[in-house]
Amino acid sequence: MSAERRGRSGDAGWNRASITLTGALFVYMTAEMFPVGIVPELAAGLRCSQAAAGTLLAVYAIAAVVVIIPVVALTRHLDRRRLIVLSLLVLAVSQVAFALSDNLWWAYAARAVAAVPHGLLWSVVPTVAASMSPGAPGRATARVFVGGALGLVVGAPLVTATTGLVGWRPTAMAVGVVAVVLAVAARATLPAAQTRPRVGSSGSRGRRARRLPTIPAQVFGLSTATVAVVAACYIPYTYLSLLADDVGIRSTSLSALQIGYGAAGLVTVSLVGRFLDHRLRAVLSAILGGMAVAMVMITTGGAALFILAVLLWGAAFACAAPALQSAVLRASHADPLVDRLAASAVYVLAFQVGIAGGSWAGSGTLSTIGEAWLAPAGLIAVAASAMVVLALRSPTTVTDTA
Repeated sequence: MSAERRGRSGDAGWNRASITLTGALFVYMTAEMFPVGIVPELAAGLRCSQAAAGTLLAVYAIAAVVVIIPVVALTRHLDRRRLIVLSLLVLAVSQVAFALSDNLWWAYAARAVAAVPHGLLWSVVPTVAASMSPGAPGRATARVFVGGALGLVVGAPLVTATTGLVGWRPTAMAVGVVAVVLAVAARATLPAAQTRPRVGSSGSRGRRARRLPTIPAQVFGLSTATVAVVAACYIPYTYLSLLADDVGIRSTSLSALQIGYGAAGLVTVSLVGRFLDHRLRAVLSAILGGMAVAMVMITTGGAALFILAVLLWGAAFACAAPALQSAVLRASHADPLVDRLAASAVYVLAFQVGIAGGSWAGSGTLSTIGEAWLAPAGLIAVAASAMVVLALRSPTTVTDTA
């Protein structure tokens, strides 16, 4: 696309700012997914069971859920660049604390610290990206969500491989160093004053807008679907290392499988952006269908089919975040009184509820009825999310547009 066409469309394309935003999502995804793939090592280092070590993912998500609304409410009129920088610095501190943990409760606390600005960062980054490309917000959102996909294709398997070489504590320290580097880059490359103007300078209408953000009903419907979609993924994904071990995939082979999961997602999320602004319902249908087929394939057993299922699973789920986020931003864009950051925060809250719910449901399934029921439980959650998406009929949210 020529520079002239980009200017007319309002799509800024790749630049230093968008690369920095992508990097911020990358390091946060890597940190959030840190326990996946190294549950046995964490259990040994923290002197707890594998099921308990798996809940490190859920505790992070629960902490993010608890604080996201008050944190966003307190900071929604502050400079967006400063918020991103501070979020990255908090992540760095938390990673150092996590590396120094000598028991499960200390590790819980360190993970909770990282989770405090998590929802804020994941709410701010897409809104900043969309504001830099007003003519193609869906494409801009998908572009920065490549960072999340890279967190899976590069970050998570690199954590697994590096842990095998030097241990999980130095690996946690290294993630903290990356967060500091990105904080410096954010300060240098992102535009300042990315704040949302207050609606109304005086009068009761302006005071209401400042006190209580307006959020469309469609956002809450999409958030309900998000909870089910994300839970469907994380019920089995939290214990991917155990499922892989059942079919003979271990150690370095697991790292390769994680790379494949993330690579499949990276490919699809790189391509899906061109459809989000015009074919959103079709994208959501493909995501749900792909996840359902993958869950069925996992239950059939066998290493080859398991690998194919994981690739399909990664390809489908990686598109869920930008697709649902784009739907939320689209639902928020129609009304000038709507606070897009607050609406985005509700969506991120739902995403974390899905992670926490999926992780805890996976732990309960593993402890009570066994590993064989992890994928079927995920399939049930996929079916539930499909029912919610089908019930969303507002053209503002998921209906295709010409």
